[in-house]
Amino acid sequence: AIPIFWGRWGTSMPHKKQVYFAVGKPIDIPPGKGLDGDGNPDPQFVAEIHKKYIEALKDLFEEHKAAAGYPDRQLEFLEAPKR
Repeated sequence: AIPIFWGRWGTSMPHKKQVYFAVGKPIDIPPGKGLDGDGNPDPQFVAEIHKKYIEALKDLFEEHKAAAGYPDRQLEFLEAPKR
C-alpha cells in the first residue's frame, strides 16, 4: 500500500496545534485510610474518592474552558457499563 501523508508540508509530521492544560489541587488521601483488614481498598471509600475526583475535574474545566477557547462547551462524564 502506498502511504498517504496529510501532515505539515505533505509529510507525516502532525499539523501544529496549540495545547492547553491545567493542573488542579491534589486530592489528599491519608496513607492506609480506606483499607479493609486485608489491606484491600474499601469499595465505598474508592467511590467517595472518585466522586471528589470527578467534582475537581468539573471545577477545573469550568475555570479554564474559556481560556482554552471553549467558553460554551459542557463537560459530560459517561458511566461505564456494569460488568
